Amino acid sequence: MLQEQWAIWKIMPTGKRDSAGSIDATANGLVWAILMLPAPLFAVPPILGLQPWRVAMTPTGVASVGLLTVALAISPLLLLFPRSSSLLWLVRHRRAVGVAAFSYAALHLAVFIPAVGRLDYILLGMAYPSMWTGWISFALLALLAATSNGLSLRRLGVWWKQLHRIAYVAALLAYGHWLLLTSSTGWAAYCGATLTVLQALRLPQWYATRRKHTGSIAETTVSASRRL
Repeated sequence: MLQEQWAIWKIMPTGKRDSAGSIDATANGLVWAILMLPAPLFAVPPILGLQPWRVAMTPTGVASVGLLTVALAISPLLLLFPRSSSLLWLVRHRRAVGVAAFSYAALHLAVFIPAVGRLDYILLGMAYPSMWTGWISFALLALLAATSNGLSLRRLGVWWKQLHRIAYVAALLAYGHWLLLTSSTGWAAYCGATLTVLQALRLPQWYATRRKHTGSIAETTVSASRRL
């Protein structure tokens, strides 16, 4: 199904393709805005002095880790339910989900800084695995968010997909950050275990694709040697 949609996209006249891309960009923006609706509930009370900054750290972290897990779970779920219209819709708007995950991570950082209150404490904390895992994960998410647009997709071409595979590294570091930092490990453990199981379901497809590719190379080599 997805391959057919991509094939139609490639043969579509440029004008119509640009129009479709503009519609998708607008829809992605709307999806992102909907996902960010709870953000003021986390940020406004500390800004108004109604609660300490640290109170907002947990919900923003939960939202970021959860959305990142959802974004990475879409592809393996599509293997299990290839005719699911909901999953096909999510595939089209997966970038919006990923950008929302980064946005909540940025909000998480924004409340973390005043919660600590001192720059020297923040810098000293980077020496600990519980902290540098979070910083590196945030940097990777920032890179992915910056390239989650049509322009980057066109310019990077086939390398765009390769680049965005570091989302798995960002997720692993985010889970590690959570597990090392707090005794309340339930959410991170659940998200990590769910994603691990779903990704494991992709191994048979990966093996079959690799085997087919290897067989194709061997067949080409044999054909070339016969011509010689």
